[in-house]
Amino acid sequence: MNKIILAISIFAVVLVPEFTHAEPIIRSGENISVDSTQVLEGDFYGFAPTVTISGPSENDVYVAGGTVTINAPVKGDLVVLGGVTQIHGDIGDDLRVVGGEVTLGREIKGDLVVLGGTLTVLSTARVDGDILFMGGELIVEGSVEGSIHGTADKVRINTKIGGDVSLTTGTLLVFGGSAEVLGSVTYKSRNDIVRAPNANIVGEVRRVGVDMQEGIGFAQGFAFQLAVLLFAALTCYLVFRKHIYLVMDLTMSAPGVSGLTGLGIFFIIPFIGALLLLSVLGTLIGVLILSLYIAALILSLMCAGVLLGLYIQKILTKKSKITLMTVVSGIASLCLLGLVPFVGGFIIFGLIVMSLGGISTSLYRTLRL
Repeated sequence: MNKIILAISIFAVVLVPEFTHAEPIIRSGENISVDSTQVLEGDFYGFAPTVTISGPSENDVYVAGGTVTINAPVKGDLVVLGGVTQIHGDIGDDLRVVGGEVTLGREIKGDLVVLGGTLTVLSTARVDGDILFMGGELIVEGSVEGSIHGTADKVRINTKIGGDVSLTTGTLLVFGGSAEVLGSVTYKSRNDIVRAPNANIVGEVRRVGVDMQEGIGFAQGFAFQLAVLLFAALTCYLVFRKHIYLVMDLTMSAPGVSGLTGLGIFFIIPFIGALLLLSVLGTLIGVLILSLYIAALILSLMCAGVLLGLYIQKILTKKSKITLMTVVSGIASLCLLGLVPFVGGFIIFGLIVMSLGGISTSLYRTLRL
């Protein structure tokens, strides 16, 4: 569960915008398109399945969508939550992305932070700062003035790196014939580094080994985590079966609404509780709200396993009835998903906020009756 907590923490740090005095521009809908004749003078916030920005931005840009394409320069920060993200405009400061597939084709004057499935830095791109990547596959063809840090299953570097390279890799770390690292290379992997004859590494190359005891400890921890979650989920299912049916019906019927509701509750309730704790009269209420919030998160984690099992069941058998097998398969799949670096954590986070939204809607409807 540490990966889930870490992923949620990083999610909050990466996506929560900084406060600004500029007048914000907020757009949402089925399709957001900013053409080349438009200039975004204030901070821009866009939320849609497809977001395309071809006009320059004078400040920061925050967008979320299934497909996000940036074709124009952004003078400030760019923060993206997207399935497929294409960056073909210069970024004046930092670029932070949470997404499945990220492609960078232009210059970033700040740091590049990506949590996702793949990151491809094309030969036309340039990163003036550092790269922090946590995900599946990293390909770096464009020059990097700073260092590269992170975790990935596969990494290929075929360009000049001005600083150090410090990575944890699952299967492959390759330095191509055009690779030139001016600093040192430190990597943790079960496999040796693959280095082309023309690759130049100026500093020290050091490998941090992975011993068998670590693998045994990991297996024991995974088994314990699975047993605890499975016991808790089955207990919730047997005791609150009707309520879980209602929560799943609400969540499955409107997953987008449930996700947005849960996301709002996830961030707003702790803020309200913290404000109440600062006041003398509201301390008791603040403690009560935060206690209920923690209980709701725990219950949401259990429901996230059931929700995942229900999705898997509908894909394989097209049945929507919740059974004990649904709960068991969902919790097992949830634990396995947690082993996928960071992408798995964010999928779990999405299931949790969807479940939290369903629980909140169910509670609201019950209190209205």
